[in-house]
Amino acid sequence: MISIQFYTKSDCPLCEQALASLREELGDRPHHIETVDIETDPKLQEQFRYEIPVIRIDGTVRFRGKMNLVLLRRLLRGRDRQK
Repeated sequence: MISIQFYTKSDCPLCEQALASLREELGDRPHHIETVDIETDPKLQEQFRYEIPVIRIDGTVRFRGKMNLVLLRRLLRGRDRQK
């Protein structure tokens, strides 16, 4: 199962677009997406306020700001091959 933490905040069109693209690319692969609102935690807000969305996949931050679909697809293909 792919474990994803998706750091976001309210009124973030870039975050909404990235989350929709992420879900589309994941397709029917087993996954869990935890959405984390950085506005609920001052530490996260300080850490990520200029970088959202931040996408952590299986414990590693893979994307900050804009998500790169080409890199995401490569990452997912690599995981698929490891099965």
